[in-house]
Amino acid sequence: MLQNIHLMPKFLTDLEKQLEKISQTIGAGNPNFRLFLSAKPSSEIPIGILDKSIKLSNEPPSGLRANMQRAWCFFPDVNEFNDKDVKLKSILFALCYFHSCVIERKRFGKKGWNLGYDFSLGDLRDSSIVLHKYIDKL
Repeated sequence: MLQNIHLMPKFLTDLEKQLEKISQTIGAGNPNFRLFLSAKPSSEIPIGILDKSIKLSNEPPSGLRANMQRAWCFFPDVNEFNDKDVKLKSILFALCYFHSCVIERKRFGKKGWNLGYDFSLGDLRDSSIVLHKYIDKL
């Protein structure tokens, strides 16, 4: 598994050559061989790698409600919030709402935001960690 290959474009040309050598050496290739790559869309990724790959994309759902459900379900311990302070649950809901609004507004391009910013699920998770630490200190 190679993650974030869009960050290493010089290595990708070498990787493409190595994969070509492997496929020629083994013949049809080993049916058990798998190479998983993850990347953001980039023009730096060689066409040869893209042509030989099965491409999957993980995009947020459309609509504010669907984004809210996705963001809220991202936290597996939501039921534990009932036992904690009501403020924590309210602020976490506000974070999910903010995340959903940012994702939804991004679809409008320049009409939605002047500058693009990816507020990913990782950012939402990190925000909730900071929230938990802050509430625990109070």
